Amino acid sequence: MHPPIIEYGTYTGRVRAQLGSASSAWVESEQIILDRDTIIGSPRVSLLSNGAAIYVSIVDPVFVISTLRNTYAFATYSITYWNGSQKEKARHINNTQQNHVILKDLEPWTEYCVQVQINVDRNPNPGQLSETVCESTTSVEEAPWVPLMVTIFFVALAVTLVAVTVVYRKSISHFLCPKDALPQHFKENLLKPPNSTIYLDSHPPVEKWHEVQIIADTRTVEEEGPSGGSKDCLQRTA
Repeated sequence: MHPPIIEYGTYTGRVRAQLGSASSAWVESEQIILDRDTIIGSPRVSLLSNGAAIYVSIVDPVFVISTLRNTYAFATYSITYWNGSQKEKARHINNTQQNHVILKDLEPWTEYCVQVQINVDRNPNPGQLSETVCESTTSVEEAPWVPLMVTIFFVALAVTLVAVTVVYRKSISHFLCPKDALPQHFKENLLKPPNSTIYLDSHPPVEKWHEVQIIADTRTVEEEGPSGGSKDCLQRTA
């Protein structure tokens, strides 16, 4: 089983050609130091227009066995941006470690294009340039605190409504579901003692009844005669 490849390792490769039982001699490569000889890929760049400014968001390329920041602690970005029709007048922001950058002092209602390249201290190979991404500015830059203040306002409003509901829940319940009050004369009639004598007599009424006796009749059947004739005999038992 081969040992794992690490980002700071030094490696040598060798190959040979083989056809059937015949093979060539081994040929070895020069030593490869991964963190020094790797060609860093291009980052992914996205733009967001905010009035007369453009927000640049940078995402590092994906490494197979590590990450860019774990391998190169001091990696920086070089940002190049220009007016869409004047690339020869491009402006630059060099050696920034921020992956979110604001491009200010831009002309309103103008398209700007951006490219980003990654630079590292231990790798002499230049990183690959990102794809060119373009975005247009608008007229007036919005204050960055406006969306934040709007969000804070709605959150505070929601918290206040919840607190008021909890503290005054009984009052709110009575207001939304009021209880119907009975008129005074209804209350007086309900509190009066009953007039019927059936509720005043504590002795229950006497029930009338008659004794009944039940007498049962028993009948038997007797079969007589050779021809299978039969006759009924009734026997009464008192």
